[in-house]
Amino acid sequence: MKNKIGLLVAALMMIVGLSGCDDDEKMAFNLSGEWHGYFGTSYSISNRHGKEQVFYSDETYLKFVPDYPFATHGYGIEVDYYYDGPYEYQYFHFDWEIRDERLELSYPHNHAMNAVIDDYKMNSYRFKGYCGGEYFSLHRVDDDYDWECYHDDYGYIRRSSW
Repeated sequence: MKNKIGLLVAALMMIVGLSGCDDDEKMAFNLSGEWHGYFGTSYSISNRHGKEQVFYSDETYLKFVPDYPFATHGYGIEVDYYYDGPYEYQYFHFDWEIRDERLELSYPHNHAMNAVIDDYKMNSYRFKGYCGGEYFSLHRVDDDYDWECYHDDYGYIRRSSW
């Protein structure tokens, strides 16, 4: 009888231990694809007088591509649009990984941008929460955004009026 109870306890612990992996795979499956909305990004520059100016993005497109079907890691592209400031947009390539229901973003061009998202709500159509203390709210989009021109790790388009 003790052996049966011990086996039952071991089996339950194994099931509970594996459920985190299942949650990570579910999150990765939901995350894969294209998202659009407010991601809370910004950049700063020094003006002619040496004063720092901060410009906040008005909208962001994100694309998450898993390394293979149901992978909990992969790569992606972020494009941040600015309606004000010297840049019309900036784009960044990143790597992502989900571990214990935490999404980690790693930017090879600028490691200072690396972030962890662990305070979020997500379903197949909405993804919102906090990244680096900034609130974000994204919705899934169809595969109609043109990603062709974003081939480097980092890039931007400067406004001609600045």
